[in-house]
Amino acid sequence: MPAAEINAAELTALVEKAQALKLAETRQWRRLGHWRPTLFGGWLSEADGPDFFLAAEGKTDPQAELEATLRGMLRPPTAEELKGNTTFPALDQPQPPLQHPVCRLPARVRFLMQRLEIPPEQLPAMGCPRLMAHLEALAPKAVSLVFSSYYLNNPSSAFGHVLIRFHHVANHTDVGAEALLDYSIDFSAEATTTNAVLYAFNGIFGRFRGLFSRVPYFYKVREYNDYESRDLWTYALDLTPEQVLTLALHSWELGSTWFDYYYIDENCAYHVIGLIEAAVPEADLLDKMGTTALPVDAIRAAVLQSGLVKDVTYRPSARSHLAARLETIDPELWPLIRALSERPDGPLPEAPSDQISVLDAAVDLVELEHAEEILRGGDTEGTRLKQALLSRRAAIREVSPVLKVPTPLDQRPHLGHSASRLGIAGLVAPDPDGGLSWGGLLSHRIALHDLLDAPAGYPELAQLEFLPTQIRVQDRRPYVSLDEALLVRIISLSPWTFADQSISWRAELGAQTLRFDHRRRAPVVGYGLVGGGVTFATAGQGLAVYLMTSGQAMGGPNLPEAPARLGVLPEAGLRLRLHRRWVALVRGGLAFYPWQPRPGHLAWARAETRVSLSRDTALSAHALMDGDLTVEGWLGFQLYY
Repeated sequence: MPAAEINAAELTALVEKAQALKLAETRQWRRLGHWRPTLFGGWLSEADGPDFFLAAEGKTDPQAELEATLRGMLRPPTAEELKGNTTFPALDQPQPPLQHPVCRLPARVRFLMQRLEIPPEQLPAMGCPRLMAHLEALAPKAVSLVFSSYYLNNPSSAFGHVLIRFHHVANHTDVGAEALLDYSIDFSAEATTTNAVLYAFNGIFGRFRGLFSRVPYFYKVREYNDYESRDLWTYALDLTPEQVLTLALHSWELGSTWFDYYYIDENCAYHVIGLIEAAVPEADLLDKMGTTALPVDAIRAAVLQSGLVKDVTYRPSARSHLAARLETIDPELWPLIRALSERPDGPLPEAPSDQISVLDAAVDLVELEHAEEILRGGDTEGTRLKQALLSRRAAIREVSPVLKVPTPLDQRPHLGHSASRLGIAGLVAPDPDGGLSWGGLLSHRIALHDLLDAPAGYPELAQLEFLPTQIRVQDRRPYVSLDEALLVRIISLSPWTFADQSISWRAELGAQTLRFDHRRRAPVVGYGLVGGGVTFATAGQGLAVYLMTSGQAMGGPNLPEAPARLGVLPEAGLRLRLHRRWVALVRGGLAFYPWQPRPGHLAWARAETRVSLSRDTALSAHALMDGDLTVEGWLGFQLYY
């Protein structure tokens, strides 16, 4: 019967049936509303936009929201709702509250219809064209999680990114043009600043709104794969058609709300996994993500869920694609490739096969070096160079051989160690009286990876540590002291190659104890450091040597001679991967402080090695020469979790 004819008694009977079945207590209902238990009992939804709830107390009361949804879905639409159902703003924008609940909350409505056995004819007789357009765009036949690898040059993507991809065909291929016709569901911060420091502050303290949006998958391929040159890993999910449909419907519901965005926990990984849990309520994915919620944690949680992930495929970035092509070309021809990328009318080798190879490689090189302007289009230097090379290549009427980029199986993201790390070590250091002092070190970081960690699943020559802290305990005063407490430490070693002359760089911000003289009380100072240089590495990056110079500013009331200090820090380092679980790092340098009342310099050197016992355990040994050329050393154990 039409919804308008449902009387109060029939509606009351449905509410009582829902109460008897305890539907508000089911895992799926609570996950559709994103309710989580609070510390002191009760429930609180993580959705922060009020339009997500029909009941006034819906954010904290799943039962009240269920009853309000049941009453709302069965009542006739208002004239305003009828208009809202047929108005077409941009489909990937948050949906206004003018839509009737049947069109606005389709996953919840479907859940109640199935559990309460409500026939479709009891719903209001109306169409939901905006919802239908969303489903037609997604064309949901299958679903994958896509991980975009780490990109240190963008603070919002430094930890990687994860999104949901809907496949318009039943397979999960990620090659060829067919994959580019898919759509993705993305969750990201509505950033109000591009300043890295402000972005970090707002992200840490939840001052951004996080929004779900529907984006053509080829946009993400262009952004990540081409422009930022990040590898993409696709994890195919083994979902039933009903689960795929629920996921698509719930993605529409989430367009009516927002979530407070927190960089470390309530981020893209956390809420994408929450979306999947709404369709697969029997999975405990969020519980598998640990204390942090990084994109790689989402991938690892999906892999750990028995039977959820059925396949992993790899889509190489523009940089990986060019590297694979260069492997097939005689290095003696590489200078020709560089010359053609700058002057497309330059000379070609004599052999037709070599002509094809160098022209194809030159196109790849231009696409890598001019990625942003080519993606934006228009008459730019990059587009002109590419077009000239393509025209010259088209004149050679022979098909290029298929380029096969090998999948780096050891770099699959889920193979990496856990992000958080706890360390404990025994320490021996010089004593002010000339003897030795014994003690220990306790360290911790929230995330993510350093140059000594086992490289599986992570960039070989990148270090990104968030909130690393180390405390020293020793048998002399002060018995407990702080070694360092940083907001962030970043090192990006980009090997200088024929195809890539990127600058290596580093940055640090936080506080440290300045142990420049073991005979004097070491002051704690705040400091910031930023620098750049060059790195040279072997083909597999097993051996890397870098030279870098940094500028440093520090300040503190206990600094001798002046409360602030500016310095220049030249540094050299060598990193050697002896085994996939054994890495050594030797580095040293000088710290010049020319603007002090008594200009001087401090020399330092450090030798470190780490052996991974398992994916999440390791042993480390360090030797440090610092300040007045005294030496200290420690041996420790690390636990990743």
